[in-house]
Formats: sequence, structure tokens, C-alpha cells
Amino acid sequence: MLIRTEAPADILLIDSLLKEHANDDRLAGDIMTMRENASLTLSLVVCSDEGKVIGHVAFRPVICDGVESTWQIMTPITVSSEHIGETDIKISLIQEAMNTLGELGYPACFGSEGDEKYQEFGFSPYGNELWGYEYYLGEIESKPDWFGWVVNGMIEHK
Repeated sequence: MLIRTEAPADILLIDSLLKEHANDDRLAGDIMTMRENASLTLSLVVCSDEGKVIGHVAFRPVICDGVESTWQIMTPITVSSEHIGETDIKISLIQEAMNTLGELGYPACFGSEGDEKYQEFGFSPYGNELWGYEYYLGEIESKPDWFGWVVNGMIEHK
């Protein structure tokens, strides 16, 4: 298994993975639009030992009053149906993503698809079905205005 940033050759493979295994054409369209608008901060793929794309996750900035913050929103993690039961894929993907975002200076990340399993990845619950990860402890509490945008669903798309 190899985790790496997406390459141009992966775009159609990611789109197909999202449409087939996430059963969500809207998600695939949203990610394609964010990619075309250069709104993605990070997009990672998981490749099998044979080189097949078997997983994906992407991140975009939280937009507050039209301005990009350093906080990130995580798209739902997608894993191919052949590998859906392999929890190490999701764990490795999230760990790689959080390390990369932290190294790039992004201090907090939020996801909404999760459940208690997100706690295994270092996320904490914030409100109804919202999970947050802090690369720097206290980051979320230090910016209540930004957090309000996330909790209230006022996240604008570019």
C-alpha cells in the first residue's frame, strides 16, 4: 500500500472511485469542481501494491466571510468496495493527511462523516456529527469565530 498526493493521471480514477464506491455523484462532482477551481489544499490517494487507486481523501480550506482560513475541511474518505473492511487503509490515510497538513502549517481539520471511530484517529467531537483535529492543542478554542462558521454550516465554496 502506498499513500501519495494525487497526480493528473489519477483524476479520472478518483472520479470513478467516488461514483462507484461512495454512491454519490454529487461528491464526485464537488471534488472535481474544487479541483478545477484550485480550491483543494491536499488530495491523497491510496494505491494497492499493484498500483490501483483504492482510496481517496481531499481537504479544502474553511472560508470565513470570503477569506480562506488555515483550518481545513475533510471530504468523506472513500475506499474501494474490495478493501472497505481493511481499517488500516483509513487509519493510514488519515495519519498521513494529518501529518502532511501539520507540516504545511494547517493547524486544524474538521470532518462530518465520522462517528466514534474518528476518536481513534485523534479527532474530538464538536457538536452534532462534527469531528475536529488539532495539530496544535488549543487552536480551535483560540478562534471561536472560525469555529462558529464550521459548526453552523456557513462554509462557503469558492
